[in-house]
Amino acid sequence: MLPCFVHRNWKPSTLSRIEPLQVFFSRILAKYLFKWPAKVFILILSAFLLGINTWGSVLMRQEFNPLWFIPTSTYLSQYFSTIESHYPDNGQLASIYIQTTNLSSNLDQLEALIDTVRNETQIVSQVDDWFTGFKDFTAKRHAIDWSSQNMTDEQFSTYLKNYLFTQKGAKFRSNFKFEKSLECRSSIAPPISITNFDFVFRPFSGREEHIPAMRRIKEIAEEYSLEFGSHVFASARIFSSWETDEVIMEELYRNLAIAMVCVFVTTFILIANLFACLLVLLCVVLTLICVNGSMHFWGLTIDTVSCINLVLAIGLCVDYAAHVAHTFMTKTGTRNERAAATISSIGPAVFHGGFSTFLAFIFLANSDSHVFLTFFKIFVLVVAYGLFQGLLFFPVVLSLVGPAPFDVAAPPDVEDKAVTAEELEPQLSHRENKTPEHRSNTKPLLLSSSLFQNNNDTNTSSVWNLAHYTNRAVDHRDHISSAPTLLAITIFVGFTLAGLLLLWRRYHYANREVICHYTTLNQEVTLSANDILSSDANEDHEFHLDMSDETPTSSSDDEELLRSQQVRGMATLKMISIRLKSVKNIQKITQSMKMVSAAKYTKAERELKLARPYGIGAQEFYKKAEVKDEEGDKGQLIIAVSSDRGLCGAVHSSIGRIVKADIVANPNTKVVIVGDKVRNILQRLYGKNIAMVVTEVGRKPAVFGDAAVIAQSIINSGLEFSKGKILFNAFRTVVSFRTTEMPLYSQTAVANASKLPVYDSLDSDVIQSYTEFSLASLLFYSMKENATSEQSSRMTAMDNASKNAGEMIDKLTMTFNRTRQAVITRELIEIISGAAALETKN
Repeated sequence: MLPCFVHRNWKPSTLSRIEPLQVFFSRILAKYLFKWPAKVFILILSAFLLGINTWGSVLMRQEFNPLWFIPTSTYLSQYFSTIESHYPDNGQLASIYIQTTNLSSNLDQLEALIDTVRNETQIVSQVDDWFTGFKDFTAKRHAIDWSSQNMTDEQFSTYLKNYLFTQKGAKFRSNFKFEKSLECRSSIAPPISITNFDFVFRPFSGREEHIPAMRRIKEIAEEYSLEFGSHVFASARIFSSWETDEVIMEELYRNLAIAMVCVFVTTFILIANLFACLLVLLCVVLTLICVNGSMHFWGLTIDTVSCINLVLAIGLCVDYAAHVAHTFMTKTGTRNERAAATISSIGPAVFHGGFSTFLAFIFLANSDSHVFLTFFKIFVLVVAYGLFQGLLFFPVVLSLVGPAPFDVAAPPDVEDKAVTAEELEPQLSHRENKTPEHRSNTKPLLLSSSLFQNNNDTNTSSVWNLAHYTNRAVDHRDHISSAPTLLAITIFVGFTLAGLLLLWRRYHYANREVICHYTTLNQEVTLSANDILSSDANEDHEFHLDMSDETPTSSSDDEELLRSQQVRGMATLKMISIRLKSVKNIQKITQSMKMVSAAKYTKAERELKLARPYGIGAQEFYKKAEVKDEEGDKGQLIIAVSSDRGLCGAVHSSIGRIVKADIVANPNTKVVIVGDKVRNILQRLYGKNIAMVVTEVGRKPAVFGDAAVIAQSIINSGLEFSKGKILFNAFRTVVSFRTTEMPLYSQTAVANASKLPVYDSLDSDVIQSYTEFSLASLLFYSMKENATSEQSSRMTAMDNASKNAGEMIDKLTMTFNRTRQAVITRELIEIISGAAALETKN
């Protein structure tokens, strides 16, 4: 079975000459589709699909989230998903900026602006401004009466500088941009270029809420721009997404309308029938409605990607109906006959076009990219609904209300018509059985075929086709069948190219097998086999891991210098570059951790303000009632509050150091540890003093329920103590904290308080309930204080680590340059010395 060998006596089998799709369209679909039950069913099914998808289009949400463009399998996407699930957003942070050089004379307008934003309670949940604290500070420290006294520029600059270096005002330094740097030792603050205050939007459910909120804030800023006489504007990170939501629907409708007009004009030029073009446009509109509704049920939303795909879908779905309409216009007869002839003629080609389009993007189904998945889903829907509308609904509509055919002239007496193999089979068999002498004298054969017959038998016409077969005519069966041959050649060429591609990849990546892959927030690093370098002079086979994110080059000058340096045992350029790249990777990691800690610190500080009343209220009761430690020697109870996370400076070690000193002073001390880090500090020497350990602390923000569970566990453990305290790190500023002791009293000590009878209706049950609640409140307060201190300390530690890494990078870069220069100089000296020696010898 050689592909180029001609078989003279070969006859194709009947099965190989059958086209299943052509048979289906001509003998089944064209025969049964245009019966009234089938028409009614298609119309009802189309109406049902239209109704369901219209409902889906009404429910379609418009939502744009830039995080969707990050592939779901990456580390960054998993990070944001974890943040979103464990740290739900309570609203979007925004700011209003005031650009002015004379702020002291516009303080009344500033206060009015802040009050206006604060009064927008339907869209704003809270306002964090510096001016309210500044007023309280000046009223307490400098006795400024804001209701009757005006402040000069010098006074304002002096008081503002003092306020920004207080504990409450330090966090507002970033809200100012001065013309010069703000220094603590200066007497006044430099002139202000721009200032801002922050506020938080309420959580919104969609564009119907957040777009009016954004517009309202911008209107307020524009109104106060006139009052300030300078530029006032609002800004937020989320505004980019909200502004996209604001304009995307208008852009979508406009682009769809323009595409529809272009499609209609093009179709009208090609088909030249207004009613047929309107029917084609109807099919396009129905397809788009069905696609849009099914997008909602498939989990898609209206965003930039889906809008682009919807506009592109118009050009694809119009093809199916346009081909059917054009073929229908070329057929003659009744509407049913023309529709049936249209399906038989163009139906297989239209189906092949849709199916081949589907095969073009079927491999995108397994993608984890939002762009590719959206493209796949929308175009699958376009192909499915386009084929349904073009091959089922549209032919039924044409059979009912289709336009008249094109005006054609009367058929000539003789018309060319293709002759099939079945019609030529008897003639060819008779011709093959003749002798060569008979073949030379054979006259032309005249074959007839009926073109069509009217169903009413009123107009019967036949067209004669003339086919000349002389003795030189070549039988088409003597040639290779074109379709199987092309398929075989295509498969052969495809496998050949695939094999060559695999060989090239195997040769190119022979020494680059990936053995490790990790991702940071800013960089993706792959370690391959070439990244493990073995020194030729090292007989112990010591391996050095190259943490480079670049593909190592070969046969470079630096590698040649590396080999010469390795032999001499000196510090090599490659070792310095390895160290340099490792430090750069570490710097990227520490910078990423600093960003994460900064975000967590902002949230922890906001939650700390709400948790402080719990701890302060419980302590005030003990002070007012003058509760004292219980007499006796039941021992001491210490609750050490820490967490399970490290890399945060001296947050855990400071608590561990105090606990060690207390245990040494009083061996009869029991310790309840909240967090695993302090347990690691005390486990080796003071393990017998540990009564209880609470782990999984610090991974999620603490809530009051967590503190209540810990308090209930301590009470149920039956620990008795005459003196107790809670150790935690109290938050002071971003760069400082203070390890604090908070007294803890047992139920007996509270009941024996000297001023407890001042409170009415206090029996043993009430005292027990309050003791349990106060223990939970104190624990909740201390856990919030410690969490805020931990995040701020980790942020500071990572910032210092990033700065240290930067200094190391500078030093290593200098060392690398010096070493490389020394190597080049030495090589030049060796070359010159060798040349001089050769000249002397000659």
